[in-house]
Amino acid sequence: MDEYKHFSHLHDLKLYQIQEDQTNQQFRCSGCYSLCHGLVYGCQSCEFFLHEACATAPRSLQHPSHPSHHLTLLPSPTYPDGSFLCNACGATGSSFCFSCIPCDIDLHVDCGLLPQQLDLESHRHTLSLLFSPPSSICNLCRRAIDSRYWSYSCSTCNFDIHTYCATTPTAPPVGGMRNDRHLQFPAVDQEDYDSVSPVDRYGGATTVNPRDGVVVDPFLQAQAELHELQMQMQIVNEMAKMMASVNLSSLAP
Repeated sequence: MDEYKHFSHLHDLKLYQIQEDQTNQQFRCSGCYSLCHGLVYGCQSCEFFLHEACATAPRSLQHPSHPSHHLTLLPSPTYPDGSFLCNACGATGSSFCFSCIPCDIDLHVDCGLLPQQLDLESHRHTLSLLFSPPSSICNLCRRAIDSRYWSYSCSTCNFDIHTYCATTPTAPPVGGMRNDRHLQFPAVDQEDYDSVSPVDRYGGATTVNPRDGVVVDPFLQAQAELHELQMQMQIVNEMAKMMASVNLSSLAP
């Protein structure tokens, strides 16, 4: 079976087919903490799994919401409490994030990859992603849209909707940790899709059932802990490089 090396994990990742199960034991993506379904990349020994979109997310992102600096994909938040507040949706996160450390900007992976234009079956016009929307009411959930966070909008119809209402079947609790979001990423051209992943997506996938127990090898666990420490050191080095590359005078009020 082909294997895939991801920067956030010590071991090579294999392609797995996650079966839905009636038990309460389920696998979560280590990149976005959403439930895993279908094909995922994973290290079964470490119980480390990634949606393909999280596994192939770019290491650096030039986002129109923050044109001054590139956003860097970090495997874990740099804050002492181990979590971050997403500048796009206002929900917290504790896994992968696109980050600009000097400007204190953090985005969930799926928020960072939201399409700038979105078509919904329920609306006849294309919606545009607004980074500083006016305060309004979401046309789907009827809750307030906070102007501090992103939303989709149709100026022709005065139609506004939360980003998570637009991209998920069920909106997550307001102000809480996102647990069960179904990732909705922009469509990718087939040529680009084929180029980003080294694994044959639909051949040789190993089936994993949540009811099967996963035995963690102590040696592999020790390796994983060492790799996590190395990743933290790498993050510190990346932070230092980012700070060194920023013109501090541009940050002055």
